[in-house]
Amino acid sequence: MELLVETAYNLLGVLAGLNRCYYSSFQFKRMRHFITPLTITPVDFADRLEAVFHADIPSAISQIEMLVRETVALVEQHMPHIDTTARQRLEWRQVAWGPLNI
Repeated sequence: MELLVETAYNLLGVLAGLNRCYYSSFQFKRMRHFITPLTITPVDFADRLEAVFHADIPSAISQIEMLVRETVALVEQHMPHIDTTARQRLEWRQVAWGPLNI
């Protein structure tokens, strides 16, 4: 859950930058109030971000990953001078450890 909150903070920070607005994490309690006037956001961003925190963990991860992809695409569209090469890592998955076969 902590990782989801941190990712939400980061998404809000990126969108604040895209919209040239000031953002501080204390505004998270009034997230919808902050998001509503933003003109550059993923479609239905406030509803979708809130839904992340009411979903089961696998669904929440899938939903937040989609929001991250869409936000990176917005950065590439509206601020093409920003380096988004980290986008290539969005599809990377760490393989779970298993028992050693010795």
